[in-house]
Amino acid sequence: MSGLSWTLLLNLFPHFFIGLFSQGEPEISAKAMTGIQLHLFAMCLDGFIALASVFFMSINQPTKAIMTSMGNMLIQIPFLYFLPKMMGVEGVWLAMPISNLVLFMIVAPLVWRELKKSPTTVVTAEVKPLIA
Repeated sequence: MSGLSWTLLLNLFPHFFIGLFSQGEPEISAKAMTGIQLHLFAMCLDGFIALASVFFMSINQPTKAIMTSMGNMLIQIPFLYFLPKMMGVEGVWLAMPISNLVLFMIVAPLVWRELKKSPTTVVTAEVKPLIA
């Protein structure tokens, strides 16, 4: 929800947020406006990716949890290498949102499959008291 909120705020009021850092310089403001629009279009997926990792931990699938967490960084590396060569600065701005989209397309079916397996199953763990 916070990713969606920030995306909306930054897209609805970009001049306000850019003005906090640019001190009114029009060239910097224009580049920042482009950067915000390119970089943040998939920010709302960050929350889903984080929750997916926690979900996999909660159902005792640590490998999927770690791969989801690390996957975002690992998927970004090739985009950070190739996109700037093909698109210049815009490629740098687009590396994160494109990697988020790719990871979402990988992780969403995995989460969906787990939810469909047994939606009423509750995972419980034995709780041992700290003081005997």
